[in-house]
Amino acid sequence: MIVYNVGDTTNPAKRHFDQFRINLSKLEERFMDMPTTSLSMEQQFKLQVLREEVKRLSQDQAQEYLLEVMRQNMVKENLFKHWMKNM
Repeated sequence: MIVYNVGDTTNPAKRHFDQFRINLSKLEERFMDMPTTSLSMEQQFKLQVLREEVKRLSQDQAQEYLLEVMRQNMVKENLFKHWMKNM
């Protein structure tokens, strides 16, 4: 298993994550007035459970990285549900 330092700019996973974060931030800004950008109660609960689990990790960067990835994936999921519903 290869482990990259999340601050390492040569890390392809980090570059991909940064681009994903930029793209999702743009989508969030565009759809800020829509209720789909907020998390459902179930998603908020999952995030809280995950937050408690990652507290056991020793690296602050790993904690921030993991939580941000999960939050962005949940927002993306809500956006796709909204788009599919209105097609």
